[in-house]
Amino acid sequence: MLVAGLVATVATMTGASPARAQETGDPIITPCHHPCPAELKFGTAHGQLDSLTFHARIAPASAIDPATEVVTVGLQNLDGTIAGETLPAGTIGARQNGLYVYRNPQARKTGGIASFKLRPRRDPLGGYRVDIVMYGDYSIATLPTMSTVILVGDDLFNNIGTWTQTKKGWIYEFPS
Repeated sequence: MLVAGLVATVATMTGASPARAQETGDPIITPCHHPCPAELKFGTAHGQLDSLTFHARIAPASAIDPATEVVTVGLQNLDGTIAGETLPAGTIGARQNGLYVYRNPQARKTGGIASFKLRPRRDPLGGYRVDIVMYGDYSIATLPTMSTVILVGDDLFNNIGTWTQTKKGWIYEFPS
């Protein structure tokens, strides 16, 4: 239910292929051999936005090119979409070493994706490491079961997991 709801939202936001949007997608897993949890922190000062930071590994079944494709990142629980942001095609820069980078320093104050990095992994598992920092009003994050979705072009990656509540928000370790 969570993935289907967020995938439908993502498909609407991006105009993604309905056929691919119906699929369950590929898993999002941990990129590291050490603890590297995703973290949702609620803003503590008046007017301060909440933040969502995560490091993940995705392994696309086909070639991806975030520099020329729409990229969407989302987080949802049963109450609805907590965070959902889209970077239009052409907004992510590509470097010769395979690194893709997007930065928006104003997002800390205005909301949205502040930082997006995608780099190839050069280990036996392959795929890409994704590092994302987002800001917004994430107050709907009140239930521990949340679904994370990354959509690069028509390649869908998702994870449903039980996040752990902390004093300042939530943390989650993607599976390995």
